[in-house]
Amino acid sequence: MAEENKVETGGKTPTTEELLATIKTMKENSVSRSDYEALKDDNKKLLDAIVNGQNEEDQTVVYSDDEVNALREKLFNTEKHDLTNLEYAQCAVQLREAILEKSGGKTDIFVGTYNKFEPTTEDYYRAKNTAEVLKECIDYAEGDSQLFTQELQRRMKK
Repeated sequence: MAEENKVETGGKTPTTEELLATIKTMKENSVSRSDYEALKDDNKKLLDAIVNGQNEEDQTVVYSDDEVNALREKLFNTEKHDLTNLEYAQCAVQLREAILEKSGGKTDIFVGTYNKFEPTTEDYYRAKNTAEVLKECIDYAEGDSQLFTQELQRRMKK
């Protein structure tokens, strides 16, 4: 066994500095165990979703009451939050999804509610369509608010 080590190291015994440098290089090029386990779990969930015929969009996010209130505050407190068009749309879509999830799909903030108004199926269809268009514009913009506004205006009826 001692001879095998000599062959691998070129016949000389590595110095302490060389060993420390090798260990440092290995650490820099390695992933921590917790990161590895998290990635492994994510891959398993993704594989299970594919096997079960689900896609990423089918998985709903569960919002806490605090998160819903924070979204409301961010969206409606314009004195405190100066949102770009993109940020406003992202917040509105998130708030809609959160309230839909909390109400079991019964309350859609994109459908008008006021005295003597009974929303129709068409109203709910239009609300869903509006949310989908906003999501598509958000995805298209890739974080660029001007591009989001441009894409949204392109899709709006004149």
